[in-house]
Amino acid sequence: SSGGTISNPSMAAAVASYQDTEFQQYSFEKNAESKEYLYKNLKELGYEYIPSATNFVLFPIRMASESFRKAMMMKGVGIRVWDYNGQPFCRVRLGKMDEMEIFVSAIKQMAG
Repeated sequence: SSGGTISNPSMAAAVASYQDTEFQQYSFEKNAESKEYLYKNLKELGYEYIPSATNFVLFPIRMASESFRKAMMMKGVGIRVWDYNGQPFCRVRLGKMDEMEIFVSAIKQMAG
């Protein structure tokens, strides 16, 4: 199809996923599990995160934002950083538990 129309199979798949409340509940629970894991570990490392109702968590970091981003990238972790009122912040997207474990491992190495 052309002109921006949605094909029948695409529409059927969209409707099916929208109606799959069991999968939606599973996804919500897994997201909450990842977020709580991240919160717990940030707190243990002394980071004060900003509670989030989104798919990312924001928290102030203790080093220059670009240095932090590069160091995390060297550990295979992609994050976003920026400064607000002179304070560097990290923004990490919530992912699957194994992805969050990789992030926590990397940030523990940074703190150590």
